[in-house]
Amino acid sequence: KCLDLMQGGEIFIPKIPSIRIMDLAKAVAPHCKYKLIGIRPGEKIHEVLVPEDEAHNTIEYRKMYIILPVFHYWDPKDHYKGHKTLNHGFKYSSDINKDWLTVEALQKILRKDEVK
Repeated sequence: KCLDLMQGGEIFIPKIPSIRIMDLAKAVAPHCKYKLIGIRPGEKIHEVLVPEDEAHNTIEYRKMYIILPVFHYWDPKDHYKGHKTLNHGFKYSSDINKDWLTVEALQKILRKDEVK
């Protein structure tokens, strides 16, 4: 879809659900024992997909966010008809996402992949 939309220089970020790593572990191996060891040096807890400092260059379009290049020869108003501009300070990251996958939803996705 993005190849059909792109004009050059955009970054496309799909609106996707977040997951908790423990839910993923329970979905993949529900009967296994696990041990929490804490966060490791350099490990991130959440992923930031649209940082606040990019909000002014980002639009919401259909089921995605698009970070526009600072310099572009085309008008986003003409190309991305119906897009919404985002408020100053907008951020899209896994910790504030409203859409989360459950263990059951993850297992359903995993079962679909087994069939392929």
